[in-house]
Amino acid sequence: MNARRLLVGAMIGLLCFATVNLASAQTNRTWTGSANGDWFNPTNWTPAGVPASNDTVNVGSGSINLTATVVIGAQFNWTGGTLAGSSLTIASNAVLNISGSGQVFVENAVTNAGTVNWTGTVGIYVYNNNASYFGSVDNLAGGVWNIQSDQAMNPGFANPYFNNAGTVIKSVTSGTTTFSVPFNNTGTVSNLTGTINFSGGGTIGGTFYAAATKPINFSSGNFTGVGTTILTGSGCRP
Repeated sequence: MNARRLLVGAMIGLLCFATVNLASAQTNRTWTGSANGDWFNPTNWTPAGVPASNDTVNVGSGSINLTATVVIGAQFNWTGGTLAGSSLTIASNAVLNISGSGQVFVENAVTNAGTVNWTGTVGIYVYNNNASYFGSVDNLAGGVWNIQSDQAMNPGFANPYFNNAGTVIKSVTSGTTTFSVPFNNTGTVSNLTGTINFSGGGTIGGTFYAAATKPINFSSGNFTGVGTTILTGSGCRP
């Protein structure tokens, strides 16, 4: 009788273990857009299925409509194409990799609570006209936006913006990264290599740090400042 109970208990334990592993299994899904532009159409992905929050998502082209909010809980690799519709959120332990040599278009609200890595020679375009395009970027407190690219974030229409309450840091590459969209800072901006150029105006709040001979330029646009702004390092050039 005891042996039978032990066997039943072991089988139940194995079943629970298998169920937990199945629930937490991660799938690597790649956008094909073979049916239409709907993120939530399972036939637009290979393997077929709408990405779960813990899946790895790969998008290299196409125009994708988020018909509801999407939360990335693992990794999103974005090398080309357009995101539109509802908001995209990068969770606190998740990663968005924007890379490659093409262009990506932000036509919806992108919120980062995790880590964004901007690498390669990919250009970022943010479209917002408060009508059919609602592109914006919010880097939340605790969020990190790593720049390892000498490209630009460009506006489409008059109303895009980048709000930084977390950390924006440029490293590795020695050229110029330009924010041509309004940049509103209440967090920290650090330049360790090359140049960061703000040419779209915005709010100069929070902290800006520029290492020696690694300038941060506020070159054009309408900037407003707050009394608690800290500019440190010899490279800051208002």
